[in-house]
Amino acid sequence: MSVDEDPGSAFSELAGRLRVAVNVLGVSGIDRAARDMVHLDVTAWSNGDVADAWADAHELVVGHWYSHAYSRRMTAWERAVALHLVGEELFPRRPAADSSADDIPAADVSALVAQGAALVPVELLEDLADALHEEQGRWDNRPVTPQQRERRALLKRWLPDFNRRRYCLRTARQHGYMHSLSTPLVVNTGSGERFLGASVPDSPELHLRESTHRQQRLAERAQRAALRAPRGAGRAV
Repeated sequence: MSVDEDPGSAFSELAGRLRVAVNVLGVSGIDRAARDMVHLDVTAWSNGDVADAWADAHELVVGHWYSHAYSRRMTAWERAVALHLVGEELFPRRPAADSSADDIPAADVSALVAQGAALVPVELLEDLADALHEEQGRWDNRPVTPQQRERRALLKRWLPDFNRRRYCLRTARQHGYMHSLSTPLVVNTGSGERFLGASVPDSPELHLRESTHRQQRLAERAQRAALRAPRGAGRAV
């Protein structure tokens, strides 16, 4: 069963909502609504619903990228695994004082993710991502069941450096928040075969929104710092 046919999947829900909208509005109605929507400012703080609509549309486009198959973007966990797999020489871990992922260009991170993901089968990439999520994604991360202990051993065998695992995940998450990466799709065919597909960017509209909001926050922070500065001027030493 493909994800599109799975009634419990988020993608299936999105596809169902699209079918309902087409049935209610018709193709011409959808076209008129689309012409109105492109004029709505996705960067406005109050237009969160507009951003959500663009995000849903992007998921539908990505999901139907290949005929007779479902595709999805790589998760942050899979991207982190891929970054670890390329090795310390290509992606060195920075010290804590200089560990900001913002300094690493998104294009470089995207290329490294694609290179690292291609080093292992998709099934192993997904298993390692699941194990990394178990380790880093919750407070109580001790492996309890035999399956969890097996996954933890698999993780340590392929990604042996704990601090590097954390750094790769932090980098993948930071760029994920900004929707700035362009990484391979994970494709699942109707027969169950999985492979890495074309590199597709994250939602351009969400990237624009987050970039704009970040610039606004930085400008506000700089303004507050400038307002505080005169209070300390002229004091006796």
